[in-house]
Amino acid sequence: MDEAKNIWIQYVASQDHPLPEGVESVMRLPFGGFTWLLSEEWSFTGKLPNPGDRPRLYRTNYADGGDDMQSRPGDWVVEAVDLFVSNKPTQTEYEAIAVCTCRFAPVPQQEQTWREVPRASQNLAMAESVLEPA
Repeated sequence: MDEAKNIWIQYVASQDHPLPEGVESVMRLPFGGFTWLLSEEWSFTGKLPNPGDRPRLYRTNYADGGDDMQSRPGDWVVEAVDLFVSNKPTQTEYEAIAVCTCRFAPVPQQEQTWREVPRASQNLAMAESVLEPA
């Protein structure tokens, strides 16, 4: 296999650093267990996070009748990235799994600005308007 394109990326909390007070409640599962898994996402381009990157946080306003999504940098910073390549890439949904170990480092208050995430349909509409013949 050349280079993995379909990569399942998992962000996990580092067990090398003590967790700040209050963070454990965020990592608590509904049935009372505890998870080190912070979030996950897919890369279909083969691009991986780098040390120093922050996984993004997302929120919606669906409960208020809205339909938009917003994001901002999260409070965890990637420290290390380990890539595990499948030896049977055609038999799974992914060609590799990346585990990003993260440490807790809250985003400064002035950088906690939520920004709207463009919808795929908005991006498609913009692309189609650019591609339409004049």
